[in-house]
Amino acid sequence: MKLKVLLSIVFLTITASGLAFAQVLVPTLNKLRFTTLDGGDIERREVRAANNSIRDEVIIPTHYNNRPVANIASGAFQNITRITDVSIPGSVTLIGANAFRGCTGLESVYIGIGAGTWIEANAFAGCTNLTWVIIGGWVDIENANAFPGDLRAKYQAGGAGAYRRLRGSSTWTKEYIAATCSHCWYPFHIPGLNYSN
Repeated sequence: MKLKVLLSIVFLTITASGLAFAQVLVPTLNKLRFTTLDGGDIERREVRAANNSIRDEVIIPTHYNNRPVANIASGAFQNITRITDVSIPGSVTLIGANAFRGCTGLESVYIGIGAGTWIEANAFAGCTNLTWVIIGGWVDIENANAFPGDLRAKYQAGGAGAYRRLRGSSTWTKEYIAATCSHCWYPFHIPGLNYSN
C-alpha cells in the first residue's frame, strides 16, 4: 500500500496587531471523486462529491494524481445542504450547470486566479445562505441564474473582487477588503470563513 502525502498550502496572514500566523489549507480529497477528461495532449480531471454526506468546507485541489483539476461536473454537489464554504482554485476552468444548486448551507465561495472560469447556468442557484463570493480573476457567468440575486450584473460592472449580500437579499455589493497576501491563492480573509480543514 502506498503512502500518499498531501501537500498543504500554507499562507501567512498579518493580524491587526502585526502578529503573523500560518493558515493551512488541505484539499478535502476524501470528500471528492475524480474522473479523467480527455484533453488531447493533457489528461485533466473533473471533480464531484464522493457522496452526499459532505459537510462543512470543501477545498478543490489544483491537481489530483499529477493532473490538473479542470472541471467541476454538472450537478457535482447539487442539493448537498451541509456544505458551508467552497474554495475553487484557478486551475478550474468550468463550473458545470447546477454544480452547487440547492446547497442551502453554502455561505461563501472563493474562485481563484487562473486562466478564466466559465460558470454555467444555475451553478449556484438556490444557495439561499450564500453571503460572500470572492472572485480572484476573470470569470464568465453564463446567465443571470448562475448565482442568486444580481451578482452577474455586479461582477460585469465591477470585475474581480469580494462580493457580499445580506441573507434573503437579491442585491450584491462589492466590498473592499485589505489583501493579506499579494501572491496567495487566498488573497482575502473573510471573517467567519474557516480556512483550515
